[in-house]
Amino acid sequence: MKPSNLINKLGKDNSVDNNKAVESLRKIGGNKQCFDCSEKGVTYVVPKIGIFVCSRCSGIHREIGHMVKGLGVSNFSETEINFIKEMGNDNCQKIWMGKFNPSKH
Repeated sequence: MKPSNLINKLGKDNSVDNNKAVESLRKIGGNKQCFDCSEKGVTYVVPKIGIFVCSRCSGIHREIGHMVKGLGVSNFSETEINFIKEMGNDNCQKIWMGKFNPSKH
């Protein structure tokens, strides 16, 4: 069997399309900036939370045990893409920071 046929059989050829999907999600609304510090130009995703973060904040997430994936260098599963699409920075902001009042801090 040719390697290309084996790759198609295993379903690994979807990784390019999945990476394009994540890249397109990065360009939507709040995903353009880091969820944690609001820096523009995010380069990482925390798939289990569904957020986009900058390189500095990705290191912090790694330190506390979160898996972090780099955009353009990592492969994303359909499940991860669907979760990131469902969550994203805007929805996570409502969930995790919904009652946060910056004027009190």
